[in-house]
Amino acid sequence: MVSLITAALITLGATTDFESIRKRVELDVALGFETRTELIRSAMSSAAESERGQVTAIVDDALGRHLAKQKTWKGRTDCDRLEAAFAALNRRGIIAREYFGMTSTSGRGAMKELLVTDKKLQGFVFYTPQDLENVFADEGVLLTLGAAAAGDDAHEAIALAVVGALKKEGLTPERAGLTTVWVPLKWQKRRKP
Repeated sequence: MVSLITAALITLGATTDFESIRKRVELDVALGFETRTELIRSAMSSAAESERGQVTAIVDDALGRHLAKQKTWKGRTDCDRLEAAFAALNRRGIIAREYFGMTSTSGRGAMKELLVTDKKLQGFVFYTPQDLENVFADEGVLLTLGAAAAGDDAHEAIALAVVGALKKEGLTPERAGLTTVWVPLKWQKRRKP
């Protein structure tokens, strides 16, 4: 369904800005979380239904170039390391999620709800889509964390576990506060063909 703003612009004779669509699609493809169908749906919010073919071609081109580029990545990427650290934390009873929630506040609330459902869980760590807005410029991601138990000592224990898991995978995390950890990294997220 075409948004009301897009429909109004089309009605007024405005042309679709395919260059802006292309740039956003390339960013979303590089981030690596949306499927082809989701990429097309998202891009179509800026285009008319009659332009679906052009939007699909933009998405397919970006996906093809990304898959070709990722073939040149040697060994484990920082994103592979981050995923491995999150998997290890999940096994330890610390909920670790990528691309979770919309903001740190909403993500923190959702994580606290998950902690209530299982008393064996110790805490959580995550990053949001918002945290990735500048990942290519800043070359890093800010992780938000928290503990199931109250108090600074509980948060400290989770922070130490998160930092330890990241270091074990070869990353160089930096504490950025009681409930945040900065992870400098080169973003190379693998996509499945």
